[in-house]
Amino acid sequence: MMFRVITQHEEAGKPPVIEKSPWHTSKEIAEYWADMLRKMGYLVHVESDKEEDTNVKVKAKDTSNDDLAAALAQMAQKIYI
Repeated sequence: MMFRVITQHEEAGKPPVIEKSPWHTSKEIAEYWADMLRKMGYLVHVESDKEEDTNVKVKAKDTSNDDLAAALAQMAQKIYI
């Protein structure tokens, strides 16, 4: 499993900036860097590659359901017209 640090900071009048560190081979290394950034005032959290995979799968599933729903709606319209 791999881990990386997600950092968020804001500049006046601009939307938040989200930066992702390179992947680390251990959670301890990622937590070390997250702690260093927290001490400098950044909002940070540690993410694992498994979390990212899960999020991607959910997004893909949601998209395919939307496509299916749209196709079924079009079929239903053709039947009733």
